[in-house]
Amino acid sequence: METLMFENSYWLVLLLIFPVLWKFNKSKYYAKVSSSFFMSSKKMNVGKILSYFIILYLFLASIGISIQYENALFSQEKRHYILVNDGSLSMVSAELTEPLLRANYIFLDLLKTSNFPDTVGSIVFSDNAFIVSYLLDDVDFTIEKLKRVKWDQYPLNLGTSVENALWTSFLISMKKYPDKLNLSELKNGLSGKGIDADLSHIPVLKFKEYLKGTCLILFTDGYFSPNPLSKSGLSPIKIMDMLRKVGVIVYIIDLEPPNVQLIESGFVGYVKDTGGDMIYAKQQSLSDVYKKIFEIESAPRYTKRIERSSLSQIFGISALICFTIWYIIKTQTSV
Repeated sequence: METLMFENSYWLVLLLIFPVLWKFNKSKYYAKVSSSFFMSSKKMNVGKILSYFIILYLFLASIGISIQYENALFSQEKRHYILVNDGSLSMVSAELTEPLLRANYIFLDLLKTSNFPDTVGSIVFSDNAFIVSYLLDDVDFTIEKLKRVKWDQYPLNLGTSVENALWTSFLISMKKYPDKLNLSELKNGLSGKGIDADLSHIPVLKFKEYLKGTCLILFTDGYFSPNPLSKSGLSPIKIMDMLRKVGVIVYIIDLEPPNVQLIESGFVGYVKDTGGDMIYAKQQSLSDVYKKIFEIESAPRYTKRIERSSLSQIFGISALICFTIWYIIKTQTSV
């Protein structure tokens, strides 16, 4: 049950004063109103009726009645893109590195046309993940760094560790975090069995504000498990749980449709919860997928916000208008 609150003290003061004035002067104001339509005349206590309206309007103005409405606000927040590319043995064997790089370059060329100061970084991964370039607003620098990657040489051209790729992506996005971060404790909370990340060691809400606009675009060419399989012990699903909770958008592009493990464990759902998607793509359409992601992320964004508009001023002004008329009638009819 809501409690009646008097929020506007100045209207409340007038509400308390006016009945005193009305009581003191009520015998002194009457108005005679004639109606030509009915060819008759009668006396009406117009002042009394106006007094009731004044008290009502002052009461409504005092309690601060407001209306609630939904307002769509334009917001184009800065994006921090991290291109995460699979550099495993299967990628080289199937000659997938060329179409993947072509898709990366198309995305980066589109980024150069953006009117917003977005940043971009890049990672390549196999058994481990390696930083190609940190988050910078220099797109050409990222392109040049990608061209220098030796996809068929060690330490690439081995296995596929999606968990290390996701973890390193997080590290890139947190590189300039102002506070000291206990990575070993956080890493422990993202390791082992289960699906929920232990975030007791990080200020989640503060991270969410800091990581706003971070977008990972990860490509891999085959199946991977949501469970920890690498030597690091990191759990892909726990890292994904953390990323969605701290506001990082994640797109995972795969040449294979999501396997049963990824779906039933909730990994696919976690990816979609970030605002991104898990995309099954054919090799021929890889560039189109990257174009589509850019279109989605660079499009104008509107955030809906519930706002309230007070009606106190409207009721207050109505009361003052009624009071003015009441005063005129009172002075004209006073004895």
